Amino acid sequence: MRKRPGAVVDVSNVCWSKGLPPVGRKFPLLDRLFLVRDAWREQYGAGAPVGLVGDNSLLRSLLPEDRARLQRLRQDPGAEGFDEVRFVPYADPVFLRLARERGRHVISSDLFTDLRRAEPWIEEQPQRVLAWSTDADDRVRLRPSAIVPLPAHRVSKAIQVKDLKYLRLLDPDHRDQQQILRSHWRCTAIGCDTALHWPDGLLGWPTVSSGGRAVCDCGSLLERLGPRGVTRSFVVSDATAPDLPGGLSAGEFLRFPVSVGDAVQLGRGALRHGLNLAAKELPSPPGVKRVSRAHLVVSLERAGDTPQAYAVDLGSGNGTVVVRESGATRRVEPGERVAFGVDDRLVLGDAVAVRMSGQLHFTAEQTLPPDLGAGGEGTTLLGWDGA
Repeated sequence: MRKRPGAVVDVSNVCWSKGLPPVGRKFPLLDRLFLVRDAWREQYGAGAPVGLVGDNSLLRSLLPEDRARLQRLRQDPGAEGFDEVRFVPYADPVFLRLARERGRHVISSDLFTDLRRAEPWIEEQPQRVLAWSTDADDRVRLRPSAIVPLPAHRVSKAIQVKDLKYLRLLDPDHRDQQQILRSHWRCTAIGCDTALHWPDGLLGWPTVSSGGRAVCDCGSLLERLGPRGVTRSFVVSDATAPDLPGGLSAGEFLRFPVSVGDAVQLGRGALRHGLNLAAKELPSPPGVKRVSRAHLVVSLERAGDTPQAYAVDLGSGNGTVVVRESGATRRVEPGERVAFGVDDRLVLGDAVAVRMSGQLHFTAEQTLPPDLGAGGEGTTLLGWDGA
């Protein structure tokens, strides 16, 4: 007998969905959970298992009668046709892991951009993520969600936003907290270990108080030192390696930062102001031998509200090609200055690829150049002056 497929329901996503009856109402309603359950049973049979995983925060948002009904459901999930009910601080990684381990579908309208790397099956088997539609007669139907492969920079940006929100309580979309992210801070509290070890400023992000103020881990208010520079991260990988789900390349071997007004040379061998892509500290691909000693300069310049990345080929032996988002390619002439964005990549000598990460916010520690050793193994000095 063929085994019936199973599903895990994103409880919070379903209960908050204004795409489920009563359509248009943005309020968490438990009835929506049972509409989705009935749609699942109709399509896959009454015996198809379905479990529930929700965020703890939902429990505080439901109406009193729904909270009471949910409590009964948690005590006896089988009475309502569910095989289990879980509530956790952050549900997404939990139900995605359960779906992966048990081979189940996921019922959610979320696209899980920030979890594509942790759960590559989302892009490999997108038909296992089901969303819903509601007919004119309020009948709910399940359908494959709009899961498509995403470029690496979009995944990187989503991961950072989620980490900032959940780990540091910093919301990059909140105007007041944008100022915290864009500033340097230090603690001046007497007896504070942080103030003692980093008197010139924090290396990492501050904590945000309930009142929205930047505070030290010791609880003291922080002193604002001034604005942070604008920085972007660049990713170097084996250009011949296949792309992986979540926008990753199997051949990534280096990331480095560049701030507005600075530039970095890329090449092979000892560089006075650059990165030795063949340094012994790196798991460089064999093709790195096609990179010239002084191959390329990458710089970042201010262009209105957003920084613009540029590259200049330094007369390399095997050349540089810019690959646009559309797939169009063009060889960069020696000495030519070409602009490129997060959807583009540079290919050095048909062997090494350079692209921009989607990360937008950088701590002082993250703006430091990578340590590739010394003694002829290559060093990185930001602020290249063309020498």
